Amino acid sequence: MQAVDWCKEKEKKNNLVVMTFNTDNFVKKLEMAINHGTSVMFEGLETEIDPIIDPVLEKNITKEAGVEMITLGDSKIEYD
Repeated sequence: MQAVDWCKEKEKKNNLVVMTFNTDNFVKKLEMAINHGTSVMFEGLETEIDPIIDPVLEKNITKEAGVEMITLGDSKIEYD
């Protein structure tokens, strides 16, 4: 837990978003964090991770009209 506390403290100035896969609207909050370049930390992970975030973890970034995009669920998000 000491490493988690260190990460939280280090990223506090960057508006770290801390959530779990049970957080209400976690996909929408993740989309907003990606749009704003905000760091996200998921807590309480089990052995399996929600596959909806696979494109983020795998950095599946595409270009559309010169704009980098990432697909998250049914949404395409501009990736900065």
